[in-house]
Amino acid sequence: MASMSSMSSIGHAIRKGGRLAELLIVDLINSTDSTSTSFIQNVYKSLNIDYPLRPPDRAFCARSADHENSKTDIKLYNGDALVANIQVKKGPARFLKKTESFFHSRKTGNQIHAGSYSMFADTIALSDEVTEMFRKLCKETRGFSTYTITEQRDLIKEIEDKKEVIGNFFVKGISSDHVPDIHVIVNISCDSKLKSYTIINTTTFVKWLMDGPVEIVSGGMHLGHLRIQRKGGDSGRKSADRLQACFSIPELNTCSRLHHIHTFHCYI
Repeated sequence: MASMSSMSSIGHAIRKGGRLAELLIVDLINSTDSTSTSFIQNVYKSLNIDYPLRPPDRAFCARSADHENSKTDIKLYNGDALVANIQVKKGPARFLKKTESFFHSRKTGNQIHAGSYSMFADTIALSDEVTEMFRKLCKETRGFSTYTITEQRDLIKEIEDKKEVIGNFFVKGISSDHVPDIHVIVNISCDSKLKSYTIINTTTFVKWLMDGPVEIVSGGMHLGHLRIQRKGGDSGRKSADRLQACFSIPELNTCSRLHHIHTFHCYI
């Protein structure tokens, strides 16, 4: 079993990988080569906006802070006009301790949200009974499968009735100023270069995530292509008690043609 220090290093490296994915897109947008132009054209296409006869005067990204684990606020501009807020997610990767590099693997879970169960319950307006079930999931690690059949049925019905609101909460958040117009999922090569990216219109992303039944599974539930569970990990800190939402990138790639989602390969 890996030591606590090595697990901490792996977690730290994964955060670096997420940061690296964001910075690669920042650099790509700010470049003037053909790969950059192609990326920006694909962003316009994903938003169903005609690419201007004259290319954007300046595309740039504003970073909210300069420390390593800060949030990068990526915006694409045409002159002074905001074209898109861009949310970047790192594709499946695994940490190599000796080289500190990343490569594509079979890891399927990609977090899109981690926050307090109470904010989730308040925003979605869950009943007191269902809110308590989520509290016990996060605080007491009590899975939904431990409840009676009737209680499970009531839980599934309430979540099913609020699927669209839940999908929008996890993908778009609650701040209207920072709702992403598109999501870009980045795959990074072992030499830390941009290997490929997938552009998804956020509305399409929510529809895809919610496409499927609500099912109770070990440790949480499946809501379409979304898995909701207790976050765990974090070396046992209180942040482990947060509610986490994940999706499977391999599933997304499998369904891409049905949902007009395209992956673009980079040769740089």
